[in-house]
Amino acid sequence: MRWGRGLAAVAAALTLLAILPHASAQVTFVAASPLEGETVRTGTPTLVVNYTGELDPALLRFSLDGLEAGADEGLLVNEGNITYAVHEILKLREGNHTYSVSSGDALLEVRFVVNYTVPTEPAKPLDVKLIVIVVSVCLGVLAVAGGGLYAWARKAKRFTFRKHFLRHPAQLKFIALYLPAGVATLVALGGLFFVATMPDPPRFAVEYVLVAGAALALGPFGLASARTAVRTRALERAFAQFLFELADAVRGGIDPVKAVQELAKTQDGLLRKPIQRAADMLRLGRPMEEALKTMTAGMGSPLVSRYAALVGEASSMGGSVSGVMQRAAKDMDDLVKIKAERRRALRQPVFTMYMAFGVLLLMVLQIVGFAPNIGDLNFGALTGGGGKPQVERMGIPAMQDAFFHLLLLNAAGAGLLVGSFTEGRIRNGILHGIVMTAVACLAYPLAT
Repeated sequence: MRWGRGLAAVAAALTLLAILPHASAQVTFVAASPLEGETVRTGTPTLVVNYTGELDPALLRFSLDGLEAGADEGLLVNEGNITYAVHEILKLREGNHTYSVSSGDALLEVRFVVNYTVPTEPAKPLDVKLIVIVVSVCLGVLAVAGGGLYAWARKAKRFTFRKHFLRHPAQLKFIALYLPAGVATLVALGGLFFVATMPDPPRFAVEYVLVAGAALALGPFGLASARTAVRTRALERAFAQFLFELADAVRGGIDPVKAVQELAKTQDGLLRKPIQRAADMLRLGRPMEEALKTMTAGMGSPLVSRYAALVGEASSMGGSVSGVMQRAAKDMDDLVKIKAERRRALRQPVFTMYMAFGVLLLMVLQIVGFAPNIGDLNFGALTGGGGKPQVERMGIPAMQDAFFHLLLLNAAGAGLLVGSFTEGRIRNGILHGIVMTAVACLAYPLAT
């Protein structure tokens, strides 16, 4: 019995000694990169697995999405880790993937996600209050510098605005832009500061303040430009009629100088003061050409100035002046009628642009009104993402803001374009832009 028990103890000891080396050589795998459930932003990631224990390369098995990889495919076995760099040819698609590594009884499976879309941090809202303060300080500095420059010019150069505008009368029309723009800037800054200090400002309050400031700054200039265009057309028609009357008087045997003086006594329309001014110059002995040039200088019409110069030269040269005046009056009247017909023909394109803006406005209102209903729809299957959305979607409020800004830009641009091709000057479209912008501001909140 004692010998049997001794033999059994010796056998158990030998068995334990045989098992211990294998136990100490057991391999343990730990995922290093990517980790379980991690999202990578490239289709060619480098997979890294750390291990402890003695690893037998002959028993090592590494697979990615069920496909085994070996040393020929880029699998590297280093001291303490295993790396596998996915080749560009085998670039992974967006979605879920799994890699596994095993050696004997040791097994590790790791699931990860490939998503090329880099998450964007939410945009920080603009600090309107800080912007208003900075702009106000800059304007204050410019005002002080401008005041100092004016004081120096007045003292050293005897400069005054009265003298400046007398020397450059064409710049008087821009007073309707300078003064309202300065007032509008101060009003807009005050409005923005008030909105920035409100605890819960209304939505689109900043946009409304900016639109109101722009309308206040450009509205008077646009109105003045529209009135100037209407007045210029009326002056062209009146000057053509004046040339007919002057030609009839000269044809009846009256001297051109005397004819102008007599017409000044009976004229009571838009040309009453200009004709009287020309008659006064003729009484002082000034030539006919200079008198007509002075008469038409402030009308702002190249057409009137051109025909006035033609009639003045013809009167100075002598000969059959009545025929030249009659022909000039007929040609100018035809040109005035052609321009009027052109404006009538452009009414349809203007109406078309207003209709296009209205259609765009309705489409945007429909899209914005329908947008909250698509918030839960999943478009991930269209991008190969295994049913999960792979592109971060724009939020509904951000989309509504973007559409509102689009409408404002389209309204302003369409209005300026209308003025450009109807009158030939962009400034004549300011009122159209203000009207379209006001419509957008009033209609858009109905859908948000």
